[in-house]
Amino acid sequence: GIAPVVPSSALAADNDWPMWRHDAGRTGASLLEVPGALRLQWKHQLPRPMPTFPNDFRQCFDKSYEPVAMGKRLFVPSMVTDSVTAFDTATGQELWRFFADGPVRFAPVAWQDKVAFVSDDGFLYCVSADGGRLLWKFSPMEPERRAHKLLGDERLISRWPARGGPVMADETIYFAAGIWPFEGVAVCAVDA
Repeated sequence: GIAPVVPSSALAADNDWPMWRHDAGRTGASLLEVPGALRLQWKHQLPRPMPTFPNDFRQCFDKSYEPVAMGKRLFVPSMVTDSVTAFDTATGQELWRFFADGPVRFAPVAWQDKVAFVSDDGFLYCVSADGGRLLWKFSPMEPERRAHKLLGDERLISRWPARGGPVMADETIYFAAGIWPFEGVAVCAVDA
C-alpha cells in the first residue's frame, strides 16, 4: 500500500518528486528539508504487486509501487490494474484513474500539468494531470507490429512492451520498448 507521511507543504511546486529517484540523473535526492516530526495523513491499501520476474532478484524493477508527486497530487502506477491513479496529497481522495492496455510497471514522469508513463502494451502515454484525460500516446513500432501480442504475466501484452521506465531531460522523454534484442528494441526520445 501507500501511506505518505510527508507534510503537505513538502509537495509544493518547487519541491515536486516528478520522476523515479527524483530527476533525470536518478540521484534520489532533493533539496527539500523534511521536518523532524512527521504524521500519517492518510493511507490506501493497494493490491499486492505482480512483478514480471518474481523469482529473479536481478530483475525486480516492479516489485513495488513507485509513485511520483507534483503539486498537490500523487501519481501511482499499477502493474495489477494496468493504470495510473492520481490522489490528492492532503486527503488521499482518488482524483482520477487512467487505464492503459497493459500493466504500468514504472514510475511516471510528471511535469507542466501532464503525466507521462509507459505500459506493457508498448506505448508511451501522456495524460492531463488534473483529470487524467489522454493527450497523446506514442509507440515506436510500426502499426502492423503493434498488433503482435503474446502471453506475459497471465495476460496479453505487446511483443515489444515499454519496459524502459521514462525519464525526462530538457523537455524530451526517453524510454525503451522491447525486451529481446533479436526481435528489436527501440530506445526513443520523444518531444514532451
